[in-house]
Amino acid sequence: RGLLAQSTAPGAAELLGEALRAPLSSEQKQPLVAALERLGATSPRARALAVVHQGLGKPSAAVDPAAWQRALVGGGSYAAVAGAAAEPQAAADEDPLAAAETSLIALRNQPGARQRRLLRLDAEAAAARAAERDAANPRLVAVQALLAAERGAMPEAYALAERAARALPPDAGSPLAAAVLFLFAEARQEAIVAAHRQKQTWPPEWLADVHATYEVLARHPHGTAQHVGHHYDFLAWFGGADAAQAALEAGLQRFPTAAPLHERLRTSLLRQRGVDALESTYERLLQAPGADQPALSHFAGYAALVAAEHHRRRGNASAALAAYARAEQRLAAAAADPGQAASSAHFTAIACFGVARVHFENGEFDRSLAALCRGFTTCPEATPALDGLNLSGADTARMLVQKLDALGQTEALARLRAAMASLDPELLRLPDYERQGPGPAGGAGRPNRRNR
Repeated sequence: RGLLAQSTAPGAAELLGEALRAPLSSEQKQPLVAALERLGATSPRARALAVVHQGLGKPSAAVDPAAWQRALVGGGSYAAVAGAAAEPQAAADEDPLAAAETSLIALRNQPGARQRRLLRLDAEAAAARAAERDAANPRLVAVQALLAAERGAMPEAYALAERAARALPPDAGSPLAAAVLFLFAEARQEAIVAAHRQKQTWPPEWLADVHATYEVLARHPHGTAQHVGHHYDFLAWFGGADAAQAALEAGLQRFPTAAPLHERLRTSLLRQRGVDALESTYERLLQAPGADQPALSHFAGYAALVAAEHHRRRGNASAALAAYARAEQRLAAAAADPGQAASSAHFTAIACFGVARVHFENGEFDRSLAALCRGFTTCPEATPALDGLNLSGADTARMLVQKLDALGQTEALARLRAAMASLDPELLRLPDYERQGPGPAGGAGRPNRRNR
């Protein structure tokens, strides 16, 4: 680290960023961040990484997560709220601000354009009456920010959102408080991205604001998995990999069935730590207290399926078969939940077809046949589905038919044909790109088969 901190090579920026991912004290980080600042004079990447690590080490002056946590309704109970509708706090004649909030909440849950416009006009009229009473009310500023965003007046919306976020509203747990926080985070993100693209230096405090705001949303009753995804994407894009990973794993504890978050986790683990970390991370998540076992078992099974396909790409048949076995085991555990049963059956069949392919390529045709039949029985509809290597159970079945026929293994061939005959013929139909079709002049063209 000492030598790296003295580097003057522009290419050292990424290496410095990697070094800063280690569990270091602030004293150990400081020389590395200083090196990034020095390299930032000529390297935009170094400059961005320096500002990111400075920002992650600073508290936000605009949003205090601890103060928001104390103010949130429920005293720290962060269960997701199913509905966003709210009862009016008072009659419109008595409390125009409450009327504006009620109309705005209804607007945000109304898909129809005409109804949205009418509700926006109602909210704007009520907000105008409320402004006559108390124009500085933080709740009113939040309403005005969200209404400006509805009109598409984003500079005004962003400025108002910052004012509202800085003034901790008394109804911190409301859906509008969460919405205005998200708008404030968006404002800061837009400003950071614009400065980065123009190769301008931007204040580290902006990133501190973004990070703190998403930390509040991660605990807010109206926070969503989408907020977690935005938080992760932003930090990961700018090089705050460790903070991004921590935000993602915390988000998965709250939203264990959010498929987009699991997709990010798999991608991150494969890119940064390799295929072995993929399954071990899910094993750790499964053992965490209070883990949603059926949901996590499903995603752990899918992670094992992905790991098996990575092993296949590397030609490691034994590791692939072991990972496929773990995938089937975890997916079977998930299938105990009726809500996970159909999806688990589908991916179990994909695992069976993967096993069949590995055995086929190893010349173990009896085992390949057995795995194919198990997949057909588990989920027939998965037969034409392509796996991560762009192959399907139908592909392997057709190839096994040819191989068994060529070897004269009539008994095995008869079993395979009988299993295939039990399926809907459409499930075994060649995909369009593999069938012979018309050529450019309407005549017969060459078969378009993928390379294997």
